[in-house]
Amino acid sequence: MTLGQTITRLRTVKGLSQGALAEELGVSRQSVSKWETDASVPELEKLLKMAKLFHVTLDELVTGEPFTPPEAPPPQVVIVEKKREKRKTVGFVFLALTLFCLLSGNIWLQVLLALPCLMVGVICLLTGWHPGLCALWAVGFLIDLYTRFATGLNWRVIRMTPYWTPEMNYLRLAIAWALFCNMVFLLLFTVWRLRKETVFPKGLKVLLAVLPLVGIALRFTLPYILAYDYIYRFWTMFIEWPFMALMAAALVKLWQRRYWRC
Repeated sequence: MTLGQTITRLRTVKGLSQGALAEELGVSRQSVSKWETDASVPELEKLLKMAKLFHVTLDELVTGEPFTPPEAPPPQVVIVEKKREKRKTVGFVFLALTLFCLLSGNIWLQVLLALPCLMVGVICLLTGWHPGLCALWAVGFLIDLYTRFATGLNWRVIRMTPYWTPEMNYLRLAIAWALFCNMVFLLLFTVWRLRKETVFPKGLKVLLAVLPLVGIALRFTLPYILAYDYIYRFWTMFIEWPFMALMAAALVKLWQRRYWRC
């Protein structure tokens, strides 16, 4: 169908005469007649006015065929069942390791491995938001907890490095540096892993808000229960770890801004 035939058809459907269409467009009736006989072609401005008048698209007016928008691609279904099954498998494996440690009869396996394996297994089974990352933080927290109460060491001991002597046992200094490297690794790996994350679970925000309050509560309630040394260890743990988590969240936000700008 030619442009002239399309104009004639749309004008007839609209119930307009050639003179009425000419008045709407601000041209003479002879111009409309020439358009409909394909003796001449209307200007772009007139074509736009006719498209608006006939309630059609410019493509439909020029080609004479109804405009059909391209079909939207089918929504991509993200298959998460395999990831969920894999996570469950890992969780059950760690629970089996927990049972093995508890039944082994070896006190070191029971003390040092059973609780971390149990915590990792429970996290893999119950957590859907980066279970591996959550498990790393849980194990790091357990390592810090054990060293504080079993050896009395924490990462802040590295400040004494320039003044350390052989009588103070260099192994203890090495443990302190290992704890410091563990915290730095957790911080940097978390920032790298979540650099493109857009949604953070609400439970994480609640946890970051509650843990400092728990630390303050322990500071004022535990003096009536435990010795001062244990109070200090509890209190510093419940302050340092939420602070490190808040620092990781702040670094993730800074990374995202830099990433989006690039």
